[in-house]
Amino acid sequence: MNICSEASSRKSTSELSPEDEGFLHQFILQRTGILIQHHQQSKLRSKLQELCLTLGYSSSCDLLKSLYSSDNKSPELESLIASITIGESYFFRDGQQFDWLQYEYFPDIIHRRRRSGNLSLRVWSAGSSAGQEIYSIAILLRELLPDIDDWDLHLFGTDINAPALTSAQRGQYREWSLRGMSDRLRAKYFCPVNELFELRHDVRQQVKFHYLNLAEDVFPSILSKTNALDLILCRNVFIYLAPETSQEIVCKFANCLKPDGQLLLGAVDTVRWKDTGLNQIRSGDVLFYRKNKQALSTDSRIQLIDFQLDSCYQPDVDGEGDRESHIESDGQNQDSVSALPQDTQNCVPQKNNLRLAEKTFSTAPARIEDNLIIANNITILNLYQKGRWQELVSAVDTFQAGKDQNASLLGYKARALANLGQLEQSERVCRESIGLNPNDKHIYLVQGLVRMEKGQLEKAEASFRKALYLDRYYPESHYRLGLLLITNGQSKKGIKSLEQALLLAERGDQRKCLEYTQGITYQHFARMLRQELSIFGNTGI
Repeated sequence: MNICSEASSRKSTSELSPEDEGFLHQFILQRTGILIQHHQQSKLRSKLQELCLTLGYSSSCDLLKSLYSSDNKSPELESLIASITIGESYFFRDGQQFDWLQYEYFPDIIHRRRRSGNLSLRVWSAGSSAGQEIYSIAILLRELLPDIDDWDLHLFGTDINAPALTSAQRGQYREWSLRGMSDRLRAKYFCPVNELFELRHDVRQQVKFHYLNLAEDVFPSILSKTNALDLILCRNVFIYLAPETSQEIVCKFANCLKPDGQLLLGAVDTVRWKDTGLNQIRSGDVLFYRKNKQALSTDSRIQLIDFQLDSCYQPDVDGEGDRESHIESDGQNQDSVSALPQDTQNCVPQKNNLRLAEKTFSTAPARIEDNLIIANNITILNLYQKGRWQELVSAVDTFQAGKDQNASLLGYKARALANLGQLEQSERVCRESIGLNPNDKHIYLVQGLVRMEKGQLEKAEASFRKALYLDRYYPESHYRLGLLLITNGQSKKGIKSLEQALLLAERGDQRKCLEYTQGITYQHFARMLRQELSIFGNTGI
């Protein structure tokens, strides 16, 4: 076959004749199923010029001939396709890393979990695009676990690109996306649908997808299931981010991991971070990062009054002032220990501000001992906002030693334990808190999230509905109930709950923080809900 026309053959540059550009478009269509659009042509020409220079081709003809004879994994074709398919990935991408996962990482952790009797694994694909990466993990685990139905697997992907997440939910891919798979795996897990290949339903049901912005959203958190993780994959994401943003994200990743949890990055991600709480480890040609148990530890002597107050809140030391302004007016029972005033919910960023999002349930205390309680509560809020869960648990235990239990402080402890993955302990503390104050909607939300993590979906639904019984304008509970209903196959009811959550978020003060969310404003929550609704609505769930 005469690949190049005479016009192109005479050129010493990387330019192609119109005839050969047409041939190239047809070649890409045949190899990948991708139809080159008019707006992509200039980018394609630029990439051709770049490839001729960087790969040492003397003419466009030489490059075109090499492309025609190459396989689907050649650097020439990979680079060309990447220039026109942003986010176009494929299953089992980066064979060395997946070999490490298949032959080293997963066999080791599976062996340890079997030995301990804890048959659970939690894996997060951060920047999951259309789901190829996390679905590859799901397929790999099915190959490694003959008793997979006995395991509690939490596999989920997040991305900032809602259309990509919609595509991930559908689980349909071009043949190009399957080029990293063996024929055996392709035949076992995919079936052709028109011109696409659809992933098996049971594998798709094993993975959940949600919108999450790594640069803006809060994690770790049981709210987003980014807590107590065994493995985080965040490959080829940091190359697009500023160094300071990458540093912040990696530090948060470290807090998301269990002790000895691991982070796997892409081969092209540049590493320049310091003091992240992660150790870099090499296994053959694969680099990964393991959580350092000691790096994030602090002095065990909790300083109960080691805090700074700003204009957000000044306690009434003498017990005087406008007590009425500190009282809830919705008829709920009042806790015996003061939390923090409602006006501290305003989370407009200010330097050194402590974001306080707790409503109060009683008047400001007058006694010195009660002022220490307020001081401690602020310390706990500070730890909560920073995601320092183990320190928070220790602070609550230290303060309450020898004293009567307090529902508000137990609520924080329950959240911290849940974020640490200590679900049984968290649920026990939830019950203790509810016993002291059965009218706290927040603790029922935490209880519901813990029950969801444990797979107790009916009990979780009852907890979310109890929270809404106490406050039908509680957007977080509408949100979690909606996701639960969708998981249970009640898509219409679930989407209706998400829509209700969005309505409430849009009606809230857009600059204020939702309670117990570590700084998520109503504005951001509303934006996240719109993305979630677009994902579920477009997939026809």
